[in-house]
Amino acid sequence: MDISKLLTKYYSGLAWTCGENYESLEWEDTTMPKPTLEELELKYNDLKVDEMREQRDKLLRECNHCALPDFPNRELWITY
Repeated sequence: MDISKLLTKYYSGLAWTCGENYESLEWEDTTMPKPTLEELELKYNDLKVDEMREQRDKLLRECNHCALPDFPNRELWITY
């Protein structure tokens, strides 16, 4: 799990420093408590789903033209 990427996305503007893992996370912000490892794991799963969705959408945009009615071999692409 990329702790710094996760914290940057969901906790930007708050004070924290971290190293490679949760144990090295130093929570310096006083406006909210340090998130638990379980909370971060749930957010990490959400982040991974978002990244997969972005990748899927990118791939679909790249091949959408293959489904146009006048695209050569359209049926082969649709089957694929």
